Amino acid sequence: MDLAATGLAPTRHHVADPVTDQVGAMTAAAVGLVTGAHATVLVVLDEHGARVLGRDGSPRPAEEAQLLAAVRSGALPAGGRGPGAGVLHALATRAQRCWLWLEGAPAVDPPLDRCAALAGRALEVEAEARTVTVRAHLAGAARDVVRAAVASDAPAEVVVASEADILTGLGARAIKTRIYGSTEGIGSFHALPDELPGLPAPLADAVRVVLQGCWDRQETWNVRATEVRAGRALPLGEEHRDLLADWVGLLAARGLEDVLLVPMGAGAACVGLVGLFRAADDPAWSGADRSAALDIGHDLGRAVATVRARESERRALAELREVDRYRSRLVATLAHELRTPLATITAALELMGPPRTPDDLDAAAYIGRAAGSIRALVDGLLVVGRADGPPAAPLVPADLVPVVCGAVDDVRMTAAARGVRVGLTTVEAARVAADPGELALLVSNLVANAVKYTPAGGWVAVRLESGDGVARLVVEDSGIGIAAHDVPHVFAEFFRSSDPDAAAQPGSGLGLAVVRSVAERAGGHVAVASELGVGSQFTVELPTA
Repeated sequence: MDLAATGLAPTRHHVADPVTDQVGAMTAAAVGLVTGAHATVLVVLDEHGARVLGRDGSPRPAEEAQLLAAVRSGALPAGGRGPGAGVLHALATRAQRCWLWLEGAPAVDPPLDRCAALAGRALEVEAEARTVTVRAHLAGAARDVVRAAVASDAPAEVVVASEADILTGLGARAIKTRIYGSTEGIGSFHALPDELPGLPAPLADAVRVVLQGCWDRQETWNVRATEVRAGRALPLGEEHRDLLADWVGLLAARGLEDVLLVPMGAGAACVGLVGLFRAADDPAWSGADRSAALDIGHDLGRAVATVRARESERRALAELREVDRYRSRLVATLAHELRTPLATITAALELMGPPRTPDDLDAAAYIGRAAGSIRALVDGLLVVGRADGPPAAPLVPADLVPVVCGAVDDVRMTAAARGVRVGLTTVEAARVAADPGELALLVSNLVANAVKYTPAGGWVAVRLESGDGVARLVVEDSGIGIAAHDVPHVFAEFFRSSDPDAAAQPGSGLGLAVVRSVAERAGGHVAVASELGVGSQFTVELPTA
């Protein structure tokens, strides 16, 4: 029998396994009683290698060597002669190939076949139990991976958390994990035990390419020291084979001669590797082992991808916050810089003295209005620039009633000129904790906005209420309204509606942004309800002081 053709790597002798040894001893004893054979031994060739199980469970090295040589010769028909005066009987089971050696038995009879069938079934049950045990350990590893992914911000921690369960579940002597990536803390590797030799850089790059192919094909890569020493074909270039041989030699010096390299991936990308190591005397990596290891590669890859995505989101959020801080500093700087020429214009206007001609009067009025508009813009920029910072002055108790009344009085003349009626309903007192200057900006912007966007013949109603710990300012109008798709954006800085009627009105797009900023800094909020062509209603609620 050609073991290389079967893909099985025989070990020198089987690793102690109480379950399998017990099955072998019981089978050998039962067959001995039925056949009268002087000695019986169960020879098993399965996915774990070639093993000899004695009647009493004790090792029999001399017979083992003879029997394994006979099994490997391939000339073993039922009832065929074995070493010495014994008989080797071939058994066929689903999971492995088995032979019974009977010393002193004259022939093979039907009871022996029945015993052999029971032995085969017992070995199959043992293999199934082994698979269940492996899956249970790996389920624990998967749970650890999920928990680590939720709790950890570092991909390496996610992988390390599962190493002990993977070692136990897959019967490995050592484990080495590596996560690929250029981000700090991600291109790290970990080993258990920690003295395992690492892959040299050129070989590590070549192995990464091989494992990407393994991930594409959904398979693992088994590197055996015997195959490397024998010069077997490997999926590496000539320039890397000597490096691999050196690395395998370092592992062999530590008793590790069978390596299973498992790709760790998510989507189409191989994001890392899991290296599992066994000794020469350990069972070869079975198909069940490889499948379970690949499943773990999937679990670890998804967990690493989750942690990386969360890390990317945090970096993006930090960058956005920095951009927003820069914007705020820029806006505040520009506003302060504008104040100096504005003050100069205002002072020059006052020093001009009384206008001498009607033209002078018109020019002075124009300059005054322009200066007022610039001053309002500067004040708005300063408020918006402090959107995430403290108010310009400490929050102090302030009565909203005179502020609202003053804002309404300020717009009455403009409203009358536009043919807009303005009504006011207020309470006797409504005290809130706010910056008085910013509070005046909030109210004046809301009321002036309502007048500006209400056509002739329309009305604006201002209502101030107080109760249940809240001061509520409602400004309602019968104006042009706001399109439904614009409503979510009206409080954004510099937003201008695409509606032609709204776009026809002059403005900087800062008024409602100022309203929102002031309300939020005072611990309140603002809301809007509007219908295009019908009108709008803005409501500001502030906690009372």
